[in-house]
Parts: sequence; C-alpha cells; structure tokens
Amino acid sequence: MDINQKDINNMLGDIDKLKNCLDYNRDIGIFIKKFKNDLNILFEMVKDDEGDFRRNLVVLLLDIVDQINIYEFNVEKLDVIKDMTRSLLGKVTGEKLDYYISLTIEKNIYVVRTRRI
Repeated sequence: MDINQKDINNMLGDIDKLKNCLDYNRDIGIFIKKFKNDLNILFEMVKDDEGDFRRNLVVLLLDIVDQINIYEFNVEKLDVIKDMTRSLLGKVTGEKLDYYISLTIEKNIYVVRTRRI
C-alpha cells in the first residue's frame, strides 16, 4: 500500500487548522498526538524503494513533532512542516531530503535523530 492523497490532504488540513489556534496549548498538544499517529501510519505504508527517501522524511517529521516545544510552534515552522508533508505524495530524492534538513536548520527547527529506519 502506498500513501493516499486523502490522508495527506487531511494532515495538511490539520496543519492549517492549527495555524488559527497557536495560542491554545491544548490544541497544539492534540495536533501533535494526532499528527504523530498519522505519521506512524504513513511510515508503515511507505514502500522502501531504492532512491526514494520518503521513509526518511517521515522519520524527520516524527522527530520534529516529538522534539519541538509547544511554545515554539509558529506559522513559519508549520509552513515548513506542511511543505514537507505535502512532498510525501511524490518521490523524495536524496537532494530533496537534504534540502528539508537544511530548511529545518534555517528556520530554527533543531532535531536530534532519535529513530532508525
């Protein structure tokens, strides 16, 4: 089974909803829990094809939502997460993965790799 456009669209909608609720820590906590659950499901769905780094990108997203402090969520960081999530619909090359890693650093989203693929 591969990633479904509907699943990604639902996740993107959740990100857009959160942008309007950043003043409410409870809503951020609910988002994090649901988003992590969705990412874990996607991780199981993604095929481990040669040259496709979508599993790596899912792991990076999981690390981000695990490690980012709820007080650090802002629209700019959510836009990065949204862009990364949207890219899961297509093939993720090594270059695209490197771009997202650089982008997270540029936007002050620092993560320590906690998972192995």
